[in-house]
This record gives sequence, structure tokens and C-alpha cells, in this order.
Amino acid sequence: MRQVLTRQVVWGGLFCEYKITPVLSTTLDVQGRYEYTDGDWVLWATRVGVWYKTKSGVNFGTGLAQFNYYSNPNGKPARPEWRPWEEVGDKIKIGHHTIYPRFRFEQRFIRELNGNVLADKTTFSAFRERFRVDYNYRFNLEKDRGFSIVENQEILFATKKTGFSAMDTFRFSVGFAYAFNKTFSTQLVYLYQLQQKDSNHFEEQEIIRFTLQFLLTKPVKKSE
Repeated sequence: MRQVLTRQVVWGGLFCEYKITPVLSTTLDVQGRYEYTDGDWVLWATRVGVWYKTKSGVNFGTGLAQFNYYSNPNGKPARPEWRPWEEVGDKIKIGHHTIYPRFRFEQRFIRELNGNVLADKTTFSAFRERFRVDYNYRFNLEKDRGFSIVENQEILFATKKTGFSAMDTFRFSVGFAYAFNKTFSTQLVYLYQLQQKDSNHFEEQEIIRFTLQFLLTKPVKKSE
């Protein structure tokens, strides 16, 4: 018999992009997740990346993510996780609309347990494939300041070392973004997540996510 556990969560995020050249940039993504169902922190996550944009507008990225989970005081300690990742995507702009389909491939390395104690060894756990589509509708294209409607859908699959693959997570979000200028913007969305724990157990999360976003550009030296 299938069982579904529902949780309410708040995500807070900080996303920074630094454009080194018109085609090369670096990113930093920091997240904190708080579950107000139980009043506990869920995890802190940090993801860094390097991106290259081709002349045709296709984005290629690679980087490393690190997840620190908060343990259940009544269970085994949480296992820290490292995730190298690679991504490819293409932003399509049509008038007020921006559609951004992308694919990310992750490799999950998780800290081992020695009984109920964390061991020093970290081993490969699984591959993770993420298919995601972002949508943005900008109300005023002529001004740097203004509101947007944002929507996102993504599905994630996990592939074990044995080759067995199954759906891991489905996410859908919708909300608003507001740009104060070219450098700083904010985003507030409702996010629904359904995660498969095993063949009979699912966890759904109803999430409010707030993100601060910064876009910085390397100053260009003026010729004398």
C-alpha cells in the first residue's frame, strides 16, 4: 500500500553570477531549507559553477555542490554529500517570454556510516539526471525595474550503480520576480515537490521559496 507523507518547508536562497567576459561567467548558489512542520532545519547547500555561452546562445556549465543535512535526533546521523555536475541549456527569448530548457547530470558521493557513527570514507552512490524548463514573462521590457511571472517544472531520475533507474523527484513552481535594476532582483514562488523514497513511500513538500539574485559584471578597463 502506497503511503504519502506531507511536509511544509521554507527555502531561502542567494544566487550570484559574476560575468568575467560576455561568454564566460561563474556562479554561487547558497540555499537553506527550514521545515516548519516540525520546526527543524532540513539542510544547507552550496553550489559553485563555471559557465560558457556559445555564439548560438547555448550555455554549458560544470561545477560542484555540497549538501549538509540536519539529522533526525531519533535516527541515524545525516550523511554529508558531494555532487559534481554538468549542465547544458538554451535560453529562448520571444518578446516578453523567456523559455529555458536545460539538462543537468550529477554524480552523488555520500559519506559512509559505521553503525550509527559517520565514517571517514565517502563513496559513489548514484547518478542523477535532471530535466528542467524555466519560464519567465517580463511585463516591461523597456525598463530595468519591473515584475515578471516565473514558472518552473523539473523531473529528476536516479540511476544506481547497478544500472537501475527510477524517478526520484518531480517539482513544479509558480510565482513572481521583481528586478530592482540590472544587478539585483528577488523571487518569491510556491513550489510543490513529490519525492519517491521507495516503491511504496512518497514524500510531498509544499514549499515557499524566496531568493535574492545578483548579477555582477567585471569592469572593463578604459583605454587611455
